[in-house]
Amino acid sequence: MNKVIFIVHPVVLFLLGWLISISPIVFGSESFKYYDFSVNYNVIPIYLLGLIGFCIGVYLIAYLFSHHRESEIITFYNYKNIVVFIAIFSFVVFLSIIYVYGGIPIFNVLSGDKNISYINDVQATTGGGRFGVFLLLVFSLIILLPGLFINKKNNSIVFFIVLFLCVLYVMYSGKRQMLFVLFTYTFIYLIIFYYRTKNSNAMMTIFKIGIVLGSIIVFWFVYVGLVRTNTTMTISTVFQPIVQYASLPFMNLTNIFDLAKFNFDSNSFHALFSFVLSDTPYIVRHVILSDSFSVNMPLIEVTAPSTVFGMVYWLFGFSGVFCFLFLVGMFVSFIYQKALLSRNSSYISMYSLCAWPLLSIHTYNHFISFMFFILPLLMIICGRFIFLNSKFKMGV
Repeated sequence: MNKVIFIVHPVVLFLLGWLISISPIVFGSESFKYYDFSVNYNVIPIYLLGLIGFCIGVYLIAYLFSHHRESEIITFYNYKNIVVFIAIFSFVVFLSIIYVYGGIPIFNVLSGDKNISYINDVQATTGGGRFGVFLLLVFSLIILLPGLFINKKNNSIVFFIVLFLCVLYVMYSGKRQMLFVLFTYTFIYLIIFYYRTKNSNAMMTIFKIGIVLGSIIVFWFVYVGLVRTNTTMTISTVFQPIVQYASLPFMNLTNIFDLAKFNFDSNSFHALFSFVLSDTPYIVRHVILSDSFSVNMPLIEVTAPSTVFGMVYWLFGFSGVFCFLFLVGMFVSFIYQKALLSRNSSYISMYSLCAWPLLSIHTYNHFISFMFFILPLLMIICGRFIFLNSKFKMGV
């Protein structure tokens, strides 16, 4: 059991994302030719400093917890009634979104009728906030799904309906990120839960199923990536979408590194406020603040992110990269230790939510993303308070 739980350790997850982030340096990329880009190896210290800072933060907290290894009996909640309501509401919103698209986008992408830019444009130009509301509903179902699985004998029909809806919702648009969110969250939650309840058989079953499903999801990621670029799947092209996925963020980070010396606003209070407010809701940044704290980075490809390091380096340099990842390491490690020790199962939910941000550091800085991380984290915390003393509470 200890060997299996090791694979969900924060350093292991971060290291996997880190290795993908440097894959364009090791394997090269077709994108380099398209953008007439040359690899600048001077950017490597950013990756190393981030890795070192993160590991120091993680193991510092682990050391502080090392004398408190006795875990408590955990409790979790039966959310069946609220899940049914969210499932029905989400499906109504989903139908309205399909109406806006004029069909299910994934079928249009695979058939070649539409591309991913069309999907992004529809989301960006459609008002009413329905896509934001839908994203929150999808996160809600994902967060509640493992609890339905654990108690599936009493909720089997609800569980399979919600599972179907979750898979439909994360795949309908042709994008791939939310599929990984669904998989990593559910997998890590169940691994930690069965580790905590000392159910080694269930834990190994989840591990084996996870290996199979993870392989299928990676295959789907590769297949959709090849379809998008009209590339035939061969032995030589099978890993191309994975490297390509990390290439544009790597290129953006390199350009940020090259031009950061011209950012005379770095290491200032304005830079700090810009960083804190960088991913707040649209109404805050554009309406209330009138874009006065917008972060304008020199990106080679403006539609692509710049890894977990890009904005931090642009605003605060090497010291900012080290300090930020050190703090992230401390935060994630604290949640991880509490997930392994506390009676509050909400910590398992919170750590499971951290999994994709850790694995996707090669592309995104989800730790400062309001919609993809901060708001779902607040939803988990608020849910804990709402149900703490309710009739749904169940002991395990």
